[in-house]
Order: sequence, then C-alpha cells, then structure tokens
Amino acid sequence: MSDFDFMRNQYDRSYDFEMIGGLLFQEMSRDLITSWGRSGNTSGGSQLLYRFFYFIEDGLNRTKKTDVVLYRKLSHPVNSSSDYFVNMILESVNGIPVGELKDLKKILKESKDKYLRLKFLDIQVPLILNREEAEKADEKIRKIYGLE
Repeated sequence: MSDFDFMRNQYDRSYDFEMIGGLLFQEMSRDLITSWGRSGNTSGGSQLLYRFFYFIEDGLNRTKKTDVVLYRKLSHPVNSSSDYFVNMILESVNGIPVGELKDLKKILKESKDKYLRLKFLDIQVPLILNREEAEKADEKIRKIYGLE
C-alpha cells in the first residue's frame, strides 16, 4: 500500500475497525473525512482536517503509517465519559504508540492491565477505561448494534 492510498476514495471495500467499550476506532481515510463532514458532528475538526490533508506534505508519515481516529461512540455506561475524545487521534494505549490500526488491535489483544489509558494527540488528560468492563460491554454492544 502506498503512502497515498488513504487519500483515495475506497469503493466496495468494508472498513476495518477496532472496538473497545463501544468506542470505534478507524484509520484516517478520505471516506472517513467525507462521512465525518456529512454527519454534522464536527468536533475535532481542525486537527482531523490538518492531519489528513498535510500528513505527507508536513512529514507526519515519517513517524507513523497512518492516524487512528476514535470515530464513533456506541453509547453504553462504560463509555459515558468519552464524548470529548470523539474524532480525536489516538496517540498511545498504556504508553505504547499506535502507528496504525493493527497496533491498536495487538495492544488490546495482549493487554493484561486492569485499566486502558488511551492518550490522544494534543490532549493532556487520557481516557481511562476498565479493560474487563469494556470487554464485557462490547459483547452487549455488538448484539444491540448488530455487529456480530
């Protein structure tokens, strides 16, 4: 995959995502930006747009393959304090950098920590999730939202 693939429209392709505690993470893409603009929820806008349009030009791709965005929140009590972080770029989980979606999947799969500390770019306060509660909530959320 080339550096520019994320800037192209992706037709007839399903979107890969990772969910923890009802929080859906996706890699930055033109389709994500297009959908984000249509949804009316423009929180995180300037950072999201800047990083999409200048990711290569400003050399942001030198340190990571792509940005991973907290794109949607499927409401559940376990994620009730996460609204502020929607549309923000995930930087690390428990201090481990996230350079692409497969990094996040690996971190979540291998984590044995009681809590997940999700650090977002340019935000000082992390989002903290109880890992076991988030995993249990995911089972219910998948059924409610038909993600099985």
